[in-house]
Amino acid sequence: MYSKELIDKLMYKKNYTQYKQAAEELGFSKQHISTINSGKAEITDETAIYIAKECDLDVKEVLLKLAEARAKTKETKEAWSAIIQKLAGEKMKNKSIEIISLAGLLPIITTTLNTTLC
Repeated sequence: MYSKELIDKLMYKKNYTQYKQAAEELGFSKQHISTINSGKAEITDETAIYIAKECDLDVKEVLLKLAEARAKTKETKEAWSAIIQKLAGEKMKNKSIEIISLAGLLPIITTTLNTTLC
């Protein structure tokens, strides 16, 4: 069902009101997009990359979530889920480092602004 979520995001981004508009953009038949929406099929990696770029999503994260959605066994789904969680943890760690780094610059910026304004 992750493919349906991606198509919905594309529709929102493009202000589409009908699935046939998304189907046309993606080169899908109405029947194929209906199959995807019902959860009976997933989109290809290439289509996922296209949607990710169009919607400003992280391509790697989209591909990982798509792989998780395609997984056939519980064990495989859990493995993909663990990888996704690890990636999310790395992203949070990197954001925290960025925030801490910016916080260290705050006194310098404040001093510079005060000197410039006075």
